Amino acid sequence: MANTDRIIDEIIKKAMAAGEFDNLPGAGKPIEWKDNPYTPVEWRMVEDLLRNNNLSYPWMDLRKEIENLVLDLTKQVKLLLPLRKAVEDEISNQILQINKKIFDYNLSVPASRLQRRMINIEEILFNIKQEKEKK
Repeated sequence: MANTDRIIDEIIKKAMAAGEFDNLPGAGKPIEWKDNPYTPVEWRMVEDLLRNNNLSYPWMDLRKEIENLVLDLTKQVKLLLPLRKAVEDEISNQILQINKKIFDYNLSVPASRLQRRMINIEEILFNIKQEKEKK
């Protein structure tokens, strides 16, 4: 099989050098993916309806909401550094609310690889510190 791959690579390289891939239709334009080849046949109509109506699965919307909440909380923590006890308690309460959303999200995603980790104050502070060190 490896020998076949090398032969195919050589053929492609020769064709590229000869300019056979120049001026192909759609060159320089983004590829439009119309169908997801991994979508089961019985779900394709659902995905078409969602895409054509600018909709998405509820778990996708929840993920976007969670990411925005985490970003907003991180910005808030940056502004409040160093943290006082009362502020830290309020942030902990916000983290608890976000983690509840993350828990619901993790239950609704179709595959475990799409799940999101819970957040904590230490992680947020670490990310802020890393960001400052990069500057």
